[in-house]
Amino acid sequence: MPLGADADEWISAEVRRALQRDDRIDASTLRVETRDGVVVLSGVASTLDQVRRALRLAGRVRGVEQIVNRIRVLAGGGESVMGLASGSNGRGQGAARRADGAPLTVTSAPGR
Repeated sequence: MPLGADADEWISAEVRRALQRDDRIDASTLRVETRDGVVVLSGVASTLDQVRRALRLAGRVRGVEQIVNRIRVLAGGGESVMGLASGSNGRGQGAARRADGAPLTVTSAPGR
């Protein structure tokens, strides 16, 4: 894995590849940005399960230290921001883990 800004670009590319390989996620609707190992996922998803999958996949990439969730879930024809934080799947199970197995911090933040 590269160092510095190159590492951030590498992490973003790896997260994008992981999202694109998952047939249950429309990666074309998601944006990935990384700075100092903090990955920001933004865009829209059809279901909360897709958001959870995206967060889990991003967390498995080596070098990811934290994820900020700005993915909106389309609900009833409109968009709403769905908070999914604390590294959990929303049911208190399946806490997100980094590639090395350590707990991963996932925070929700309003979109821009």
